[in-house]
Amino acid sequence: MVLETLWFGISLQHWLIPISIGYFVLLLLLVKAVARGQMFRRLMHHSVLHTLGVGVALAAWGIYVLPGSAYLEGFNYLGYLMGISALFLCAPVLLEPILRLVKNYQLFSLPDLLSFRYKNRLVGQAATAFLLLVTLIYFAMQILVLDRVVTAFHGNLLHTLCIYAALIFFLMYLQRLFNTMEYRNNKQLMLVIAIQSLVKMAFLVVLALVCIGVVFGGLTPFNDWIYNHPAHVERLFEPMHSGTWQLSILLFSFFAILMPHMYQSVFVENNRPDEMSQVSWGVSLYLLPLAIIVPIVMWSAIKLGYTDTPEQMLSQVIFAIDSIWLWLFFYIAIVSALCSSMMIGLVALSSMVFNHFMSGFYQPQQKRHTLERY
Repeated sequence: MVLETLWFGISLQHWLIPISIGYFVLLLLLVKAVARGQMFRRLMHHSVLHTLGVGVALAAWGIYVLPGSAYLEGFNYLGYLMGISALFLCAPVLLEPILRLVKNYQLFSLPDLLSFRYKNRLVGQAATAFLLLVTLIYFAMQILVLDRVVTAFHGNLLHTLCIYAALIFFLMYLQRLFNTMEYRNNKQLMLVIAIQSLVKMAFLVVLALVCIGVVFGGLTPFNDWIYNHPAHVERLFEPMHSGTWQLSILLFSFFAILMPHMYQSVFVENNRPDEMSQVSWGVSLYLLPLAIIVPIVMWSAIKLGYTDTPEQMLSQVIFAIDSIWLWLFFYIAIVSALCSSMMIGLVALSSMVFNHFMSGFYQPQQKRHTLERY
């Protein structure tokens, strides 16, 4: 898709790099202001911060493909959202015991937990190798979404590489800023994730309102269109008769425990175990708007005739709405989703790889002081 729109006399694709850098700089300034300001001291220890931090589950790939998934699989798309919500609603039975183990025995990753359970270092190394492979594939999926968005803005390889470089420098600076040697007690990390979760949800809410107001012409015409096209509502229920939606809920319910970035945000970064009861319903409340917004975007794509490539429904609807601000908001939301998942995912991977791989390379000689070799 080619965009020939000009903004202040410059093609829109040339604004991608400055907007990315500006967003990262603004995020850094906001984090510093909140972290140092006395009036925001309560916010740093509020339970809503941890609830929004768990919003890292809403990654770039999920935002991008869910409308197309709803078109192809009906209400089965809810398996992703209901699985995570069901797990957190069962937090007193499932998550709180694991959280107590994590805090009492310093189990800062899933391989640590498995090694502690089976008393075998090889179990942790095998789990680390598997999770490393899965997480790299997960990162590749997120990067693919950003590449598709840049291509939709008629960007080239140089734009993509510069955005990746800006993201890497941003993550490196955050690592230095947060003093990652003590990241387990670091509230600033969850603050960054929480801000980006708000950006993602704000974009989705704005998109739903714009779709109803621009594509359908208002709430009443939207209701009339739904009433006059019952087939588009019934198609959401058809795939549910196959019985696969129960399996998808079960699989995604373990998402918060198995994936390193979710384990990090749910257990490791939770310094107050008493917050889990509030997070249990807060996560469901956070995911509820997404469950409502996805069918609205899907019906907008159907009304506009964008059903040939369901996986690109979201971007096609956004670019069909002639609004530069909505396009840029969409781009910032994708960058936020990519940045948050990679940020906390890299922190989790670094801990796993160091503890289960790197720390085993050097074995100091017994009865000899470590400094003697110098």
